[in-house]
Amino acid sequence: MKIVICHNDSPKDVGGVSTWVQRIAPLWQAAGFEVVVHLLRHGSETGANEKALRAQGITCRSAEWPISTDTAAQLLWKWAQLDQPAIYIPNAIVPAYYTAAHVKACGGATLGVLHSDDSMYHGILDQFVNGPEEWRLSGVVSVSKFLDSLVVSSPLRQIIPCGVPLPSRTASKPADVFRIVYLGRLVNEQKQICAVADSLCRVASLHPQVQAWIIGDGAEREQVAEILHARSPEGRVKLLAPISSSEVFEVLAQSHSLVLLSDYEGLPVCVMEAMAAGVVPVCLKMQSGIGELVKDHQTGLIVSDRAASFDDAIATLSTDTALWEKLSSAARARIAADFSVEHTTSLWIDLLNKVAQHARFDAFKAARRKCSLPPCPSSLRQHDVRHGPIDRLRHSQRRVRLGAFKQRVISQLRGLLAGA
Repeated sequence: MKIVICHNDSPKDVGGVSTWVQRIAPLWQAAGFEVVVHLLRHGSETGANEKALRAQGITCRSAEWPISTDTAAQLLWKWAQLDQPAIYIPNAIVPAYYTAAHVKACGGATLGVLHSDDSMYHGILDQFVNGPEEWRLSGVVSVSKFLDSLVVSSPLRQIIPCGVPLPSRTASKPADVFRIVYLGRLVNEQKQICAVADSLCRVASLHPQVQAWIIGDGAEREQVAEILHARSPEGRVKLLAPISSSEVFEVLAQSHSLVLLSDYEGLPVCVMEAMAAGVVPVCLKMQSGIGELVKDHQTGLIVSDRAASFDDAIATLSTDTALWEKLSSAARARIAADFSVEHTTSLWIDLLNKVAQHARFDAFKAARRKCSLPPCPSSLRQHDVRHGPIDRLRHSQRRVRLGAFKQRVISQLRGLLAGA
């Protein structure tokens, strides 16, 4: 039985959703499913997800992101016709959700995964979960109870957290140094990374034993570097290079607390990974699934702001070793009980086997079907970029390649003339 997962990619791709794909695809394959991953990448270089998946024996198809949603959906439909999936999972990219409707019309089962509480996922809910029957998914999996509460209508719905491994090496109780770590995308949208950098510099200034690592990549990386250059006391708050999912637990074993001060989240993988390693999470109170993991003063600390409340939490945690040990132990136990990768994978395998019983992709029907899209829904306008025939011609990959070749020739001619 074949499963196709669709996802983003880039040479420096980071984030919990990508970590989930890299971990779950080999586990599904080991359970007897044939897994293929379709990747639309930003940039011409091979992406981080493709490298990690191929290294684990997963078949991938990849291409640069087309200029528009409709051309991307048509490319994904072409790949779906080639792979003929019984189960199709459009993960975190809008074009794949349109393609999913055509897979469903040809007998395949389609499962969406709700990972977060942002505008894209609300648009996906409106159009592909709670929307018109023609475009609805066969079923939807939410990573948290909170996200599941947003599902109004679906013939099949289930809550399955991403799940994380329980590492053998865990964090040690703090002694002379109390190390805080941030793991994730370096962006202000949602993650508020510049405010996080400010907060980390401030608590390091207040407490000489505090050090911090900011690890990741994103649009605000240079801005974060400037903040740390100006405000990091004695260089104790450092900006480090992004790491692969296989390196995460090595970093966590050297840390004592993980901070997540976002505006919104789903059920963050980085928090689960930290708790699995006995690293105590300090999270901002927000509308999310974090409350299903982190109970204040039980499995971590919840703060009300990125200023005084956060400062107080770090002051307490970095000086009260008994409290840290209590929270560290309880955090790891919480993951072992309900959020281990073994437990969540078993839930997925049961669901996939159930869905696969009635899923049969009709290749003959698919060959005669064109990939059409409805008018762009208003709830997805920010994430669903359409172009007319003239724009598609202007921005086609062939036209872009010809333009790049033309510029190289002109540049070389100018160099020759200048040398003459």
